[in-house]
Amino acid sequence: MATNASKSQITFWSSTLIDFQTKEVTDSLTIVKLSGKLNEVTRSYFFQCIGDTLDGGCKQVVVDCNGLGMLGSAGLASLMLARKHARKKGGRIFLTHVNSVIADVLAKTNLNKLLAIYPSTASLLDTIKKGELANS
Repeated sequence: MATNASKSQITFWSSTLIDFQTKEVTDSLTIVKLSGKLNEVTRSYFFQCIGDTLDGGCKQVVVDCNGLGMLGSAGLASLMLARKHARKKGGRIFLTHVNSVIADVLAKTNLNKLLAIYPSTASLLDTIKKGELANS
């Protein structure tokens, strides 16, 4: 299984606002590791990166939130736009490693019912391998 990896980030005054690392696992599956904040400042960059991944032919994008420290309302909107864009392309967005604070935000906004959330990337990949994905 060949993989391609890339890394990009937004910095402000030597402080990283968001770090975006991608790893293409297969032609149709890419893992995106986020670190930092997904908010008003970083949302368009996040959406552009996810959009470029989907427009490149990837059908399944795994957003690993392990390093995501903050998710603002604009970040929530960008996640929903990414989901919509993926669905138009016949693809899906998955979230993994969602911490308790972000999980609480997703639950309070009921977005946890629209986004496919898995405890870990390994558990998601195992579910995909078994063909047991839920529709979301």
